[in-house]
Amino acid sequence: MNSEYEKLAKMLTEIHVRMHLDGDVLLESRNLKEFVFLTEADGVDPQKVEEQTASTKQKLLQMTKLFPKETAGQLIAELEKLIKAIPEGSKMSSTLAGGDFAEDPASKELAKKYDTSVMLATTGMSRVVNALTQFSKAMEPFKADISGPDLEKLTIWELAKKVDTEKDFKNKFLTSKQIGIGLTKTFIPAAELKNAFQRGSKAAADSAGTSGAKSDLGKLFAKAATFLGGFFTAPAGKYYPQLRKAFEIYLVNSTPEEIFDMAGKLKVQGKNIVITANTAAQATSSVAAAAGGAPVTGQENKDDEQMTSPDATPPDEVDDNLKDSLRNAAEEEDNPLQAVITGIEDWKNSLSKTSQKELTAKDRFDNLKDAIQNSAGRKKKKESIEKAVAAAVKDWVNSNQEDLVKSGKFAKKNFESLNTFIPQLVAHIEKKKKEGIFSLTNQEVRRIVFAHMNKNYLGSNNILNEGIQIDRWQKMAGIK
Repeated sequence: MNSEYEKLAKMLTEIHVRMHLDGDVLLESRNLKEFVFLTEADGVDPQKVEEQTASTKQKLLQMTKLFPKETAGQLIAELEKLIKAIPEGSKMSSTLAGGDFAEDPASKELAKKYDTSVMLATTGMSRVVNALTQFSKAMEPFKADISGPDLEKLTIWELAKKVDTEKDFKNKFLTSKQIGIGLTKTFIPAAELKNAFQRGSKAAADSAGTSGAKSDLGKLFAKAATFLGGFFTAPAGKYYPQLRKAFEIYLVNSTPEEIFDMAGKLKVQGKNIVITANTAAQATSSVAAAAGGAPVTGQENKDDEQMTSPDATPPDEVDDNLKDSLRNAAEEEDNPLQAVITGIEDWKNSLSKTSQKELTAKDRFDNLKDAIQNSAGRKKKKESIEKAVAAAVKDWVNSNQEDLVKSGKFAKKNFESLNTFIPQLVAHIEKKKKEGIFSLTNQEVRRIVFAHMNKNYLGSNNILNEGIQIDRWQKMAGIK
């Protein structure tokens, strides 16, 4: 095979197939080559597994060491975490030599962990290198514009904000929005790596004497290829949320020259295992197009992709925190307005310190609470409280969204979420109140009483504990 990664893919495919083998597949086989694979573990050489594991881990660790500790400390830590999660090759090889995964759940679990951890480390590194390569290409046309002692010291984030805010620096570097779009579009594994894995999976199926999904064994190989392929197509947030954030921090806190230098080093270091992106098709990535002034197809108006400041809470996390805070408030409060106030207070406290500071500046957050609290008194006759709150939130968003997005601490999508989730919470509680008039059955009474008693009086080891209420009872009786 042409590359180290094709060999790795072949090995991972074969391990994945062995992990799912059972007696029915063996009985179904009518092909001599398949029968040999099934009975003698042909192609799954324990010694080769050990050697391949050590080689892959060493290669990835060598690449990790190329990053500067000063600006890439968090990124290095995340990459090392992925690499160190790979089980030792000796454990995997001894498991393979020991027999049938289907009869041993522990062995099956180890095989699953092995395949998953190798794929996470491999494709995670490829995502980082691919993004570095593409950003390097995107910044290349601006070298002349950002030269000079004053500009050369500025980080990528500082240069982007300069473009955003200074008219005379417009079009002389990437905007913060282009950087945000670029991070989304380029934090993907290199196409060459995906192709190498596809070739390796096919070679594994061919060596076992199966082609396509004509037999049960063939179906297992097809499933294995789909499993490995999922690591290339999955969004970064599914497997690598911390890695992507660490890369973002490293990128925006580096100077363009530092990124040019790093991209060159990784390209040389990684070429033997095709981890870099150097095809003509990828050279026209969305970041490169944006840098050259060309339109980014389908992305021009997607402000939710906008880059936020490195010390801000990520936009997706802002939204998730808002949902969680409002959901919790709905369970604790019966008054819809109080539920909203409690929910957004908890949401504010969940944000980073810098995001909180920007949100509360100029009395913004207090104004939002006041608008919600006073919405009931301002609502029109026959207007629902939900619509009144929605109008109050919308007015606040219209007044504050632009400044908060410009601050780099929030994205446009966060304000769309405020406009959506807060009225939904109000509607939910109002509906719950209307449905609250009902006759309790004996079963419902038992459930509520038991839940209350367990919460207040049941101690550890299921022992009744009245001590927590004694003081309260004594005060009520006038003893204390």
